[in-house]
Amino acid sequence: MSNLRTVIVCLLALALPAAASAGGRAPGSTSLVIAKLPVGARAAALSGAYTAVAGEPASLIWNPAGLARDPKTRVEVMHVEQGQRIRVENAILTQPLIYGGTAGAYLSYLGQPPIVETKESAAGDYLGAGRELAVYEFMGGVGYGQDLSRLTGPSLGPLWSRGSLGASLSILGQNIAGSRNLTAAVDAGYVYLDENEERSFGVVFRNLGGAVRGGPLPFAAQAGVAQRIGPVLAVFDVLSGADEVLRGRLGVEWVLATGAGSFALRAGGQRSLDNEILAKFSAGLGYRIRMDSGMEFGLDYAYLPVSYFEDVHAVSIQVGL
Repeated sequence: MSNLRTVIVCLLALALPAAASAGGRAPGSTSLVIAKLPVGARAAALSGAYTAVAGEPASLIWNPAGLARDPKTRVEVMHVEQGQRIRVENAILTQPLIYGGTAGAYLSYLGQPPIVETKESAAGDYLGAGRELAVYEFMGGVGYGQDLSRLTGPSLGPLWSRGSLGASLSILGQNIAGSRNLTAAVDAGYVYLDENEERSFGVVFRNLGGAVRGGPLPFAAQAGVAQRIGPVLAVFDVLSGADEVLRGRLGVEWVLATGAGSFALRAGGQRSLDNEILAKFSAGLGYRIRMDSGMEFGLDYAYLPVSYFEDVHAVSIQVGL
């Protein structure tokens, strides 16, 4: 229990100063929508409470420390639809390396409705619609997660022997009516997994970087806990960032084993002190199967009703080799 208290205090000590410094920002004050969207249908169904969840390719985006301790090469692709005209495509590859490390790379693309050019006379009179100008955003990057217990040297206690560290570097960009902007961002995080591998804690700092023409990147500090009790996984995250003072996220997953495969039902919810544009509730389901050859296959779906906008549907396919 003393180790548990130590972990909690350390995570709060890391996250709260960053949260306090971000409190002066307002909703919508940052740029690049693609950097705010959930990646991975499983994570989306759990309302993004994914900071302490490890062993999934989507950890590269949510908390790169979660890449560690996964012995398989994994590929995950995701397709997101919002209404008839907004599309998001993601692809992630992770590869275990020596000494408990795992590397990963990803690409994401957000397609939005084009902007219609407006024609005017010299006097300012409306002359009709002109060309359709493309609008899209993209990001891609690489990351690495390291199991600290596999490194040589003296142990520094449970935070070292049961912990992992990770970081990622991303290039983000946008094209708005032919005007292109690029910037870079860094994510850094930590995950602690208890000796029974039933409880984990995580902290991550996301989108540490520059800005584009539309404004600064959506920096966020996030801390979370995940607890497994039999077939049920419960996750809870607290987030504070440049767009909002404080947001709580909660998710639950129930897994039903069926021979070599398993079905999962998921639900989540989130609440913000000052930003109610994002989905308050989410739901989803998934299926995993392990072949006799050792290959794993997964299919996930998530549904997110979004305030003031059209609902979001997300599908992910994952393969483990």
